[in-house]
Amino acid sequence: MPNFRRSLIGYNAESVDKTIQDREAHFNFERETLNRELATETHQLELLRVEVTNSEEDLEKKLKLKEYISKQLFNAYILGVGQRLESIRAAEKQQGDVIDKITERTRERDVLKQEIQAMHNDFYAIADRYKKVLNKSSLE
Repeated sequence: MPNFRRSLIGYNAESVDKTIQDREAHFNFERETLNRELATETHQLELLRVEVTNSEEDLEKKLKLKEYISKQLFNAYILGVGQRLESIRAAEKQQGDVIDKITERTRERDVLKQEIQAMHNDFYAIADRYKKVLNKSSLE
C-alpha cells in the first residue's frame, strides 16, 4: 500500500489522485500488452487450425492415393497370378497332348514291331520252305 501524504481531513487528495492515475496507466499498459499477446496467440491459433486442416486434407489425399495404389497393385497381382495359372494350365494341357502323342506313337511302334516280327517270321518261314524245296530238288 502506498504512503499517502496526510492532510487535516485525511489523505492528500492530489497524492491519492496521482497514485490512482499511475495505477490506472500501469493497468492500461498491462491490459494493452495482454490484448496484443491475446491477438498474437489468437492469430497463431488460427494459423495452426489452417495448418491442421491442410494437414488433414493432405493426409486424406495420401490415404486415398495409398488405397488406390494398393488396389491397383492387388489387381495387377491377381491378374498376374491368373495369367500364370492360365499358362500353367496350357502347359499341362500341352504336356498331356505330348504324352498322348508319345503313347500313340509307342503303340504304333509296338504294332510296327509286331508286324516286322511277323514279316520276319514269314520271311524265315518262306526261306525255310525254299531251302527245303531246294534241298529236295537237289536230292532228286
